[in-house]
Amino acid sequence: MSIRSSLVALAFAATSLTAGVVRLSAITPNQIDDFQAGTALLWGNGGAAPQPVNIASGGPTGGSDRFLQITSDGNGAGGKLTIFNRDQWVGNYGTAGVTKIELDAKVIGGGALVVRLSFRTSTQQGSSGYVTTNGLSLPNDGAWHHVVFDLTAMTPFGNPPALTTVLAAPAEMRIFHAAQPNTVLGDNVVGQLGIDNIKALPNATATGRLVNVATRARIETGDAIMIAGFVITGSAPKRVIVRGIGPSLASAGVANVLADPQMTLISNGATVGSNDNWQSAANAADVTATGLAPSDPRESAILATLTPGVYTALVSGVNSTSGVALVEVYDLDALTAAPRVINLSTRARVQTGDNVEIVGFAIRGGSRKVLVRAIGPSFAGAVPGPLANPTLTLISAATGQAIATNDDWQNQAPADVTSIQTSGFAPSNPLESAILLTLPEGNYTGIMSGVGGTSGIGSVEVYEVN
Repeated sequence: MSIRSSLVALAFAATSLTAGVVRLSAITPNQIDDFQAGTALLWGNGGAAPQPVNIASGGPTGGSDRFLQITSDGNGAGGKLTIFNRDQWVGNYGTAGVTKIELDAKVIGGGALVVRLSFRTSTQQGSSGYVTTNGLSLPNDGAWHHVVFDLTAMTPFGNPPALTTVLAAPAEMRIFHAAQPNTVLGDNVVGQLGIDNIKALPNATATGRLVNVATRARIETGDAIMIAGFVITGSAPKRVIVRGIGPSLASAGVANVLADPQMTLISNGATVGSNDNWQSAANAADVTATGLAPSDPRESAILATLTPGVYTALVSGVNSTSGVALVEVYDLDALTAAPRVINLSTRARVQTGDNVEIVGFAIRGGSRKVLVRAIGPSFAGAVPGPLANPTLTLISAATGQAIATNDDWQNQAPADVTSIQTSGFAPSNPLESAILLTLPEGNYTGIMSGVGGTSGIGSVEVYEVN
């Protein structure tokens, strides 16, 4: 399947998925346990030891931020301050590209603690494994602390096979207190510890790039036509094709499609190109040669070699018609040239059902950190009827599962909020949504809708982040 057809198929399929994150019983990059579901998420303790408790409030972001509380009494079965997971935190860490685990922790009762991770070869007592060499020293200061554990810096315990072998199929992942890296089970201690936002971090090396981005939404008239902006970086020209798709969406089961889309490409206030019916273009043969010619002659395509800069594509219906359409930007040089398309932002009217706004994008050549935003209330005063409170869900084509959701970008782990702020792409309104992740090569879909089934003008945006 081509990149184009993968993205289009994904965008259509994604509308039937719920916004909840579905867990897999194998490690995946960027998975996170934030305990907001009100359960322990399959984290537990053995035998007669006290089991972890989901606490309804007081997590790192305060208020109703839930967290997991673990307790130990220093003796017998309940003597060690520890929890383990044998479900979503096992699997092949090497294949998944996960090299770090981050979490938030807080001492609730007892003295200072040292938090570590371990991976064991077996769940049997006395089994070997690896423990993180560096631990998080936690004072009992009433504050949450953030830590990142490096899975390449671990100390063997017992006589385990190579670290890469253990991380390819660990029997469990365990979080515990241990003063020194000389145990995979933990030390006896009297204490109480809060744990939250356990997250799998992929290898930070980001060699991949966005090679195409597409957005599907309902196109109307006036301020509610579709407006797609993209940026080309570098110092040399870049060959791209921009398409406005409408009629052919009907064959994929989309209702009320835009019957005849037309498109204009603008940069610095000047028209770079325009098209209505791609076969009427002077370079229609070149469009065909790219392999990305639209399947319906009423659809639009602009093939151009563009200098670095900011571009805007305006997609509307001929004779002021309305309907669901798709705007797409393809980097035809893909991985072979230094200039690159680094982001796409698309503004349209966000509605409900099949008329939510859907962005699809592809990463090729390795992993890439991206930020996906859903913008609405900050348009107030600039356009009529902005979307008051957007929410955003990101879905992986490889699994068909939601990998992240956000409603109100500041309502997530403090470390993620800080990363969004330092990226330079933090939304200006706290009701807007943002997801910042390092994603492996693949196809992804972002779904933007209004909280409570509301509608309005909104923009969904994808940025490469260094």
